[in-house]
Amino acid sequence: MPCPSTADERQTRCCWQPWVVGRPSRFAAHKAGVSEATVYRRLQEPEFVKELQKFQSDIVQRAAATSTAAMTEAIKTFLALMQPSTPPAVRLGAARAIIDTGVNLRAMADTEQRIAALEQRQEAAENRNSSYALRNGN
Repeated sequence: MPCPSTADERQTRCCWQPWVVGRPSRFAAHKAGVSEATVYRRLQEPEFVKELQKFQSDIVQRAAATSTAAMTEAIKTFLALMQPSTPPAVRLGAARAIIDTGVNLRAMADTEQRIAALEQRQEAAENRNSSYALRNGN
């Protein structure tokens, strides 16, 4: 069923959600009740593309949060597979998976902390520059 055709941009964007998650443009156009040419025309508008990218980023963030929530259970599963009663090849695979995951998570956490520190420094520098400009009448 096509989405209602209104001037409300939010409704239009919501109707185009299928395109954002990888469906063909013709499918998104059909769902939005517009022509495929309209989809392509809107994709030439920088503001619209920016909003689509934000929407896609939000989807990725939600998926990351969901997978993060499942990690504890996955690690418990790996640990259960490392019991002496488990065949050695399975235990070895579980051990490798735990080590690989641990190393990757540690690197990711370090990178996130470093990026956050850089962002804080950048913000502090921008605040200093703004204060200086205000004091000097610029």
